[in-house]
Amino acid sequence: SETPWWTYDETVQNDIRERVARAVDGEYVEFEAEHPAGDSGWMTVSGSFRPVTDDDGAVVSVIVSARDITERKERERELERNQAFLKQTQEVADVGGWEVDMRSDTLRWTEEVYHIHDLGPDFEPTVERAIDLYHPDDREMIEDAVERVMTVGEPYDLKTRIVRPDGKVRWVRAHGTPWYDDGEIVGARGTFQDITERKEREEDLEQSNK
Repeated sequence: SETPWWTYDETVQNDIRERVARAVDGEYVEFEAEHPAGDSGWMTVSGSFRPVTDDDGAVVSVIVSARDITERKERERELERNQAFLKQTQEVADVGGWEVDMRSDTLRWTEEVYHIHDLGPDFEPTVERAIDLYHPDDREMIEDAVERVMTVGEPYDLKTRIVRPDGKVRWVRAHGTPWYDDGEIVGARGTFQDITERKEREEDLEQSNK
């Protein structure tokens, strides 16, 4: 605890002392902490205090191991920032994202797609169930578009309708592009946006023009 690593903060020093004491009592103790790293700013380290015992079970020493996880922690923080930004953007623009993986036969939605459909997180989407959520008059169109994007790689951008569980009809813009891996189509990815208010304004404008 007296090394330059920890002397910058008394609270951190006390924490290190407490963990060492636990290791001396025979406990394997893990830790993660930040400390100054000269001109490079701050370093995050992860490690452990491992007690070593003699034949009688008495602790005779403590082995300390640590590794630099600064880059990993920065990637985690960047990912958290990106996810927060994406969530905020989706909520403001009423746009969500989806992904079909043909290798695992799975469909994933972002939170905003659930919101647009007015469905809870317990709903487990599949391609078939997702298509059934469209208006009956639009299902064949979206089904053909999804099949083409996942077989021949033809992207689509459609304005179509969905029907919510309460029977209300909403206009959406459904966009899909092929997802490649090693040159082969393995699925599709796209966006899903609620454009009901925009569509209603367009129809009102068209009626006014008439």
